[in-house]
Amino acid sequence: MNIPTTNTSRHNRLLSLTVFALAMCMSARGALVVNEVCYDNSMVPDDTGDTSSDWIELYNTGPAAVNILNYGLGDANPYDDNKGVRLPNYTIPPGGFLVVFASSDLPEYTVWTNAPDIAAIPANSAWRYNTPASAPPSTWKDSTFDDTAWASGITPLGYNDATLNMDCATILPYGSNPANRYPTAYFRKTFKIVNPSVVTGLVVRARINDGMVLYLNGVEQKRIYMPDGAIAYSTLATVSVPPTFWTNILLSASGLVAGDNVLAVETHQAATDSVDLIMDMTVTALVEEQVPIVHGQFGLKKTGENVHLFDAGLTRIHKFDSPSSEPGENKTYGLAVDGVTGVCKIYDRPTPGLPNATYAQKYSVALYSETPTFSVAPGFYAANQSVVLSTPTAGHKIYYTLDGSDPWDSSTYVFSGAAILIAAEAPATSGLAWLRTNPIEIDGRVPGTAWLPPIGSIPKAVVLRAIAVDSMTGTTCSPETRGTYFIGPSFTARTLPTVSLITDTNNLFGFTSGIYVPGKYYADSPTGYGSNKWGKPNANYHQDADDLTWERPVQVELFETAQNTAAFSHTIGMAMHGGGTRAIPQKTLYLISRLGTYGTSYIDYPLFPDESGTSYKRFLLRNSGNDWYGPMSGGIATMLKDAVLHRIVKNLNTSVMAYRPVAAYINGEYWGIHNLRESFDKHYLATRYGLDADNMDILMHEEDADDKVQITRIDGDKNSDEEYEELIDWIQENPLSQDANYQRVQTATVFTNALDIVITGIDATNHADYIIAETFFANTDWPINNCDFWRAHTNQTATCGAFGDTRWRWMLYDLDVAGEKGVEFDMFTYLSSNKMTGGREPGFLINQLWANSNFRNYFVMRYANLLNTTFRPERMAAIIADAADMIAPEIERHFR
Repeated sequence: MNIPTTNTSRHNRLLSLTVFALAMCMSARGALVVNEVCYDNSMVPDDTGDTSSDWIELYNTGPAAVNILNYGLGDANPYDDNKGVRLPNYTIPPGGFLVVFASSDLPEYTVWTNAPDIAAIPANSAWRYNTPASAPPSTWKDSTFDDTAWASGITPLGYNDATLNMDCATILPYGSNPANRYPTAYFRKTFKIVNPSVVTGLVVRARINDGMVLYLNGVEQKRIYMPDGAIAYSTLATVSVPPTFWTNILLSASGLVAGDNVLAVETHQAATDSVDLIMDMTVTALVEEQVPIVHGQFGLKKTGENVHLFDAGLTRIHKFDSPSSEPGENKTYGLAVDGVTGVCKIYDRPTPGLPNATYAQKYSVALYSETPTFSVAPGFYAANQSVVLSTPTAGHKIYYTLDGSDPWDSSTYVFSGAAILIAAEAPATSGLAWLRTNPIEIDGRVPGTAWLPPIGSIPKAVVLRAIAVDSMTGTTCSPETRGTYFIGPSFTARTLPTVSLITDTNNLFGFTSGIYVPGKYYADSPTGYGSNKWGKPNANYHQDADDLTWERPVQVELFETAQNTAAFSHTIGMAMHGGGTRAIPQKTLYLISRLGTYGTSYIDYPLFPDESGTSYKRFLLRNSGNDWYGPMSGGIATMLKDAVLHRIVKNLNTSVMAYRPVAAYINGEYWGIHNLRESFDKHYLATRYGLDADNMDILMHEEDADDKVQITRIDGDKNSDEEYEELIDWIQENPLSQDANYQRVQTATVFTNALDIVITGIDATNHADYIIAETFFANTDWPINNCDFWRAHTNQTATCGAFGDTRWRWMLYDLDVAGEKGVEFDMFTYLSSNKMTGGREPGFLINQLWANSNFRNYFVMRYANLLNTTFRPERMAAIIADAADMIAPEIERHFR
């Protein structure tokens, strides 16, 4: 009898491989977890721009990629198609994220979009550097070289003996002899690429003087302004390059490896007595990959509920437990450490597709009744003040800071019980005001908008911030108390109201999250500043303010000139405002009250004493727009043009925005004159005319990407732009030169066309005053731009009078460029020129109205009357002089 035999060694190898493969499969499957959930979203937009869908973030914790085809995600266990979604054929790389929207009011669907490029080496990164007196080992450029003995510094690295371009974050040594400096410096940066197969190239943006040789993983990729042949330590660059010169380089991705890669750079001077050296570099990995945006037809309860993740066989692989209390609107519940299950916490700021700790806070806010109080109110004081901090209940630790920084950090002070001395600060010679807030390239694109450091020192106030922490658990804290103390004689001679802004520095100036700087969007742009005059959209500050992920919390204090303590102090939201002028060094902030997010519904205070309004939802802290640098008037900046022109015509039958100049401070640092202005939106109409803010339609004319003028809806009913276009279509078929048509349009609040489509008319007297003001001021930044108009969506005359009658009305907006073409410029010819007379173009309605003899006669008589009243030279001169006198004592300090 033959007994079969086995190859034991082979059998064991097969068994080992099978077990290993099974383990790898189980490991990959188990590496995917639910990482963060938003149960009440109104901030994060989906692929359509809608912000009503809740969302769930998945995260791959493992070392291997995970394909999620037919994985299930939902709020029921076992999996239920009616309460979940099956995921598409997509592979999440190690450390990768995927956001799934829970859209109960939409059918289940998936759309695919281009994956974002990767900021492989962002701006202001830390590099290893070596500035030796002789050449380093020849292996210095290899990926295996040990550079731990080299120094580390943030870019830009270099030195500059001149007065220009003083923006080096890390100052490099150059030897002991300024006339014979080290000719060469060496730099290394390690960066990670998870999946090189989807990277099509590397875009290097470099500011280097004078010459450069660049290596990737030890292999030379590019040399600029360097001779051919071998490069030695003593080799000099062939050209002297100014330190402001940027160059873009496209490298092949073929040299990349999965995991760590090393970019090595050697810079060479053109002369050994060169007074400057700059090494500033960003690297963007161009990605060609489609990623899914998934919508499941199920919803999540605002109070929270369990979320379940299933593998392709619908076996549950992760249960994400419901929070014990409702997280709140636009807050999330997520893993305390990305990918580590078991411990979760509430995050005040959502981070879809980003690590949960991106904006993480050390404590959870729970001690709402224990907010610290200050024994001396923030305000203006001639002498130093002693401030005692306290809470209603004894025993809590109180953490505080005196420099505007976050008291949540461990580096803050702990209140001992003894009074804190709030003393006069020495004028600052470095700080936030020395941070560049626009790119160097704008210096040549828009003359007059170059960022320059302050001349000398600037006034500095003390910002006190404090929280109370539960001393038993050390995990919960109170809401924060904040305030600004202006101490000493330098603050006694106030001529303008003071606005103090208190916020975490990163909210304004952080590379990733700062809304006031070029930041990550600029660094990630393969073309850098780009071809647009203002650098749109390649900067953090150019991101859409309507995307609430670009809104930041801020404490706003207003101090009247005759009062030493704050007239009000509220936490509200802030975002960037304006068009291209966001690139100006001093920017306009859009300030927004939101009850659910910040706890403040309205600023109940008369911001503008000359106006009747006493409650404001939104307002602006404006930089004076194009007038900040006087674009076509020899660089003459007045800081008041738009505001004064609005004031001149405030009694006309057109909406204007109130104005008040203030002196602004950010975290205690002087930030110059700003114009406090109303913001034209639905809340403005509610404040001005008593209208229902949620029953308004607001439209505007603007140029699209193809330079065609279009009508865009700003707010209100989704069909309001089409309804206005129905009015224009009706006028094209029924010319206003005929009195019957004109009377119908200007008197009827509602009428129908031949197809029984309801059309609303216009307030012709409002339109006449609007055109008179714009033409008198010769505003050539209008009407293709800055042409805004509105109506009450449904009739509100019973409660609001004539302004609620549903007719379209126009408002003045942005007169910064008025008069720039000179006093002889013919506005009436201009309004009949290119892009003006087509049906959708803004000059069409103007010219149609002028074609009617009744309107034309009214317009001429009205213009003549206003020339003899509103526009009398002596009247306007007095208004201008009054505004100029108001800011005159502050203007020198502002321009310094």
